[in-house]
Amino acid sequence: MSEEDAGQAAAPAGDLEAALGAAWAQLRAGDVDGARLAGLRILGRDPEHGGAKRLLGGIAAHNGDLESARLLLAEAAAAAGGGEEAARAVHELGCLAFAQQDYEAAAARFLEVLEARPDHADAVANLASVRLVQGRHEEARTLFERALALSPGNVQVLSALGRLAAQAGDYARSLRLLAQASALAPADGQIEQAVAQVAGLHRLAWHFPMMNDARRNRAFRSAIERRVRPGDLVLEIGTGSGLLAMMAARAGAERVISLELVPQLAELARGVIARNGYADRVEVLPISSRVAQVGEHLPRPADLLIAEVLDANLLGEDLLGTLVDARERLLAPGAGVLPERVRLMGRLVESEVLERYVSVGEVEGFDLSAFERLALAPLMRFDSVRLGNRALSAPFEVIDLDLTGPLALSGSRRIEVAAEAAGRLDALVLWIDIEVDGEAGYSGDPEGAWSSWHQAVQPVAGRPALEPGRRIAVGLEWHRRFAFFDIGLL
Repeated sequence: MSEEDAGQAAAPAGDLEAALGAAWAQLRAGDVDGARLAGLRILGRDPEHGGAKRLLGGIAAHNGDLESARLLLAEAAAAAGGGEEAARAVHELGCLAFAQQDYEAAAARFLEVLEARPDHADAVANLASVRLVQGRHEEARTLFERALALSPGNVQVLSALGRLAAQAGDYARSLRLLAQASALAPADGQIEQAVAQVAGLHRLAWHFPMMNDARRNRAFRSAIERRVRPGDLVLEIGTGSGLLAMMAARAGAERVISLELVPQLAELARGVIARNGYADRVEVLPISSRVAQVGEHLPRPADLLIAEVLDANLLGEDLLGTLVDARERLLAPGAGVLPERVRLMGRLVESEVLERYVSVGEVEGFDLSAFERLALAPLMRFDSVRLGNRALSAPFEVIDLDLTGPLALSGSRRIEVAAEAAGRLDALVLWIDIEVDGEAGYSGDPEGAWSSWHQAVQPVAGRPALEPGRRIAVGLEWHRRFAFFDIGLL
């Protein structure tokens, strides 16, 4: 054959490849029907054209005709006879099997690709996804790490590794990986949700000062040691670090069931408890006490409840709702409760610094005073020690709750307080006093010893001037987890 004849014979093959490239371009542009017609024309000229069969297989899968897609892709892989085109067809067969939840077949296809092409990043990543679905998390993590090395900007891989890191408790690495994925795919709502969940864990850092609060720890330890009896079933609501649950086990409880609504905390607490040798007697369940059931989550009604579900305004973690529900459904008759009594205490104060946090007027020539409505919302939370408060009254009791007896979800009272010093009434500062039992307790009074508890601050409208002896009315009503104040001069 002459060189001229050879050139003429090669031309049709070149034309087919050009036509195939144009068909793929149509498909990428969204012209599915046009791409399909182009693929069929190529097959009309060359019935064994593997590239056209792969194109048509992909279109069939897109249209939901999965059986035709499988047959076309298999024929494409066979027609290619090895090489890059065959690897692509086999890989797409694996993706098709994954979509059909045939995970063994999917894994076999991805492994087939990797035998020929160990550096095929998509095959590594998709095999990792199969292993993840199969519950083989460590193998999945290793494969995702390999895929990331092959394709550093792969959003799927970054997101998957970020989620696995979070599951393993490595939240710093999880956030870094998810943040990188978010920057590469800013419109992906699922990635944004994962970022928000991991980033939001910083709010749980308040557990550190609480765990290191020696007065609080001693009070609970001594009360738990007095109240726990051999054979007791102890229910704890709000596991946190697992510290109080382990105290109960060490004090002789036969079994402790501890409930933690935040799954990341529950997982961390399990690790802490196992490390300290109490995993055989302390069980942490990542559920709300509202869904806990005797016979399913507890073997029988509990003999003792430990529930430090408190915040700076006493009620904000739903102390009342939690205890009312637990007593009705989860506790044995006569069961003990720790802490036994809690009080919300208050003091009227003047504070120049507080003004920066609860008041605004003219700023850069603009009137922002309407924003002050937010300052009168129920109970802002501060470490009020740093606000430089000057006391205008003695401390006084605001709410007193006996947690061992019946509790109402709502209540009200009116208190009269006498000013003991002259000054401007800027706010009512509130804190909690806790009697863990009759012999042990501690206080969050900002003028007392250091406490891990912050205070709640209720700004006073109008900020009136006081003279010694002037009486102030503090009206109060509370509903489950919120307290509302009405403060005025008499």
